Amino acid sequence: MKIFYYDIAVSLPLRQCFTYSSELKITKGTRVSVPFGKRKIVGVVIKNIQKPGFLKKVGAIKKIIAVLDEYPLFDKPIFDSILWSSDYYHHPIGEVFNTFVPTELRKINNKKIEALREFSEYSVNEDDKKFDLTKDQEKAVKALSKSKGFSPALLYGVTGSGKTEVYLRVAETFIKNNKSVLVLFVSLSIFGGALMTGQVTVAMYGFVAVGLIQIFAWFISDSSFSKSGTTIETATGLGNIGKVRMFEPPHTGTNYLLKEMVYVIGRKHAAKLRLIAIILMIVIPILMIGMGAQHGIKAIIAVLSHVVGVFASRWLFFAQAEHVVGLYYGKRG
Repeated sequence: MKIFYYDIAVSLPLRQCFTYSSELKITKGTRVSVPFGKRKIVGVVIKNIQKPGFLKKVGAIKKIIAVLDEYPLFDKPIFDSILWSSDYYHHPIGEVFNTFVPTELRKINNKKIEALREFSEYSVNEDDKKFDLTKDQEKAVKALSKSKGFSPALLYGVTGSGKTEVYLRVAETFIKNNKSVLVLFVSLSIFGGALMTGQVTVAMYGFVAVGLIQIFAWFISDSSFSKSGTTIETATGLGNIGKVRMFEPPHTGTNYLLKEMVYVIGRKHAAKLRLIAIILMIVIPILMIGMGAQHGIKAIIAVLSHVVGVFASRWLFFAQAEHVVGLYYGKRG
């Protein structure tokens, strides 16, 4: 009887796979249950390997207890992406795979991946990868796609109304027309990741670029609200009958709307907070890199400083955001 050997990734803080045997031919990406010490745990098949060289040691290789899925849990693009993520970020491969596994499939139970036994109207196909836009979404995408240069716009809609889909479609349109879409958060993620993985040269030049982009974004955003012409008259829709002023606040006390959407203190000290964010997020990491922050205390200072600076910058993003609530309550800072 032929015996197959497999490298299995298990969700433990260990930077290696473990070899197990089975009489079954198992496709990579499939969940299996395996013995680990006195426990039974779930693992993912990473690859089929040739006959291990340490077979001479009796009992060195344990057998796979059971195959938990009829089909692999990951298709090839996702499987390869997980392997790349584990290697790039130097994180234990089993833990990376575990984050991609649904919670109920991380433990040994009767839940598994199997083929549909009957037709389902919700089966996935290429057409399902894009939602049909509503009339309002189509109107917004067409209007935004025609914009030239800097042109602030407001997408009005409740949570779940499809604003993000509009952003994605507009970005897709610009990219197809050989134009660029600046995404500051993505840039921070890329170069912050470079710093944390020891690619300090990439991180240093990237931080310079990100710092300039952030300063430019602040410079543009400072005047965009006034240029939009938004006032309490436009917010209430009463501008056609004259000047509107608040007789008294809508509520006698504070409420969650003011707490969540109007940060008066944050706006008052915005200049100081911006300076602190840039120093922590960009300047200190660059200085540490210049002083040799590949490892040791300098590397720790660079990473911690960058993370705190990013949090400060992202908090300012929300604290300085203009919301109709601020106009309605007369609390625009």
